[in-house]
Amino acid sequence: MRKLLRPSDWLFLGLAGFLDVIEEIRDPFHLYSSYYLNLYGFIPTQFRRNNYKQLVWRGLKVNNIEKKVINGKPCLELTEKGKKNIKKRFPLFTLNHKVWDNKWRIVIFDIEEKNKIIRETLRRKLKELGFGQLQKSVWITPHDFLDDFRDYIDEKKLTEFVILIETPTLITDDLISFASKIWNLDKLDTLYWKIYYQLLDLKSKEEKRLTPYGDRNKWLNSLRNQIVSTYFIDPFLPRELLRPDWKGNEVKKLCRELKLFATLSTAQ
Repeated sequence: MRKLLRPSDWLFLGLAGFLDVIEEIRDPFHLYSSYYLNLYGFIPTQFRRNNYKQLVWRGLKVNNIEKKVINGKPCLELTEKGKKNIKKRFPLFTLNHKVWDNKWRIVIFDIEEKNKIIRETLRRKLKELGFGQLQKSVWITPHDFLDDFRDYIDEKKLTEFVILIETPTLITDDLISFASKIWNLDKLDTLYWKIYYQLLDLKSKEEKRLTPYGDRNKWLNSLRNQIVSTYFIDPFLPRELLRPDWKGNEVKKLCRELKLFATLSTAQ
């Protein structure tokens, strides 16, 4: 289930460096974004110039971002509070290069039908943390989010209804096939393939200095939004659980090579 992006999410994700296609960034939480440029040189559908200053003002007011001067130019940076908020709202984005500890986290819950709303809220939280549905009320993930989830069920007073398990043992014939089934990776890989071919086409035209697109900026914006939208349904599984030809990795490489999300002038 895709998380709905608020306009402020684009601002904070950009400042955190996450819109740089979750690449092998040196330090994702210290990437600056110019105050006078829209994020990464393009304007997402949910993010328009007319509310940019308002978002910045609001972020400054609640101390999620701060102004700095870099090389004589006013810039924005996430504060410690802003970093914690973005990690909390998008926890999977912090796992891109974390080495898997080869452990599985399993959540089992039993919530009656009369508490259906609570049950559905719990399921949404599990999806947000990258859990896949093993059975109707059994969810599993390789990500180490048990502490976060324990805090959540304590806060929601659900401890008596939920069992948390951490184990290094999962007996299955093929982990990659298992992961593909649980997280529906074939569908996700299809989306990455579609983006991959568009990027190859773009690369070919850029190398030949061709600009056949009727509205190039509009086309690029559409492609960027496709990429970001796909990232928001990606569980970011460890490479041990992905096929060797997983196209998500190729998409990231091509985006970096083409500098698709590089900070550019926004004269559009």
